[in-house]
Amino acid sequence: MLKRAHKGTYHKFSKKHLNFYVNEFVVRHNICEEDTINQMEIIVAGMIGCRDMYKELVSGVGGRLK
Repeated sequence: MLKRAHKGTYHKFSKKHLNFYVNEFVVRHNICEEDTINQMEIIVAGMIGCRDMYKELVSGVGGRLK
């Protein structure tokens, strides 16, 4: 799945953000057997309180990647 996304969606993975790509596909794999409504509920529940701004991701603010 990750290899397919590399060729189809992202075209290039940066080493700096590789763990974010992997985590995304772990979640996708774990919820793939759920129906669509349940998948959306799981995704939205995981987003509550998690707002990552691009500036924070690239600057290393708050112990994030740098």
